[in-house]
Amino acid sequence: CYQLLGQLASLFSLTPGHTHLCTHDIDTRDSPQVKNNIYRLSDRVRANIKEEASKIVALGVIESSSSPWSSP
Repeated sequence: CYQLLGQLASLFSLTPGHTHLCTHDIDTRDSPQVKNNIYRLSDRVRANIKEEASKIVALGVIESSSSPWSSP
């Protein structure tokens, strides 16, 4: 398995990203919306999450959402 990954290493990126080659939608039909509160986190963990989230926002991997659906 590792040997195969080594042979195909040029196909993988070390920087997270996304593609516009395919898209998907999640059909929620008439399901009630799910909205959960975030988990309690220590200040250190919260700071780490905020830092990592900022990095992937800057890379364009994730974006802000105003969806009524949310879950931690």
